[in-house]
Amino acid sequence: MTMEQTESTLADHLGMAAFFLFMPAAVFIGPLEAAIGIAVYWFFEPDRSPAETSPAE
Repeated sequence: MTMEQTESTLADHLGMAAFFLFMPAAVFIGPLEAAIGIAVYWFFEPDRSPAETSPAE
């Protein structure tokens, strides 16, 4: 290997910074997105009448 192949460049550092900033964001946003999805589903779910939710006799 030559010296030119082993030197790190600004693009390398920016790529690593973007990766390490993206990882915590992905870990935080994933569960947040799931919780918001469930909340939206519950909010827009049609109301059921008591006859539909009571056990069959």
